[in-house]
Amino acid sequence: HTMVTYTRCMDSILCVPLMIDAAIWCDYFVNRSVSAGDAARATAYLFKVPEGEAKGVDPGFFHQMKELEDVLKNTSGAEKEEDMIALGVSKGIITEEQAAALRGLA
Repeated sequence: HTMVTYTRCMDSILCVPLMIDAAIWCDYFVNRSVSAGDAARATAYLFKVPEGEAKGVDPGFFHQMKELEDVLKNTSGAEKEEDMIALGVSKGIITEEQAAALRGLA
C-alpha cells in the first residue's frame, strides 16, 4: 500500500506520533495482505479528513475505532502469541533474552 499524507501547520511536530502509528499499521496490514480499502478505513481515526476508501467512515472516534477493530478481527493469518514473539526475534525487534522474558510472563 502507498499512503501519501502531508501537513502544513506550524505545530506539525505534534503529528509525528500519529505518523508513526500510521506507518506501523500500514506495515501490519501489508504483511497480512489487507486490502487498501480496509487499511484506509482502519486508519481513518488518524486523519482529520479521511480520504479515498475511508470517505464516509463515521467521523466519531468510537465509530472509527470500531472500523479498526473490525478490520483486525477479519485480518487473515492471525498469528498465535508465540508466533508473534518469534517474528519479533526474526526481524530483530526483540532479542532472544527479551523473548524468553515474554514467554515467562505467560
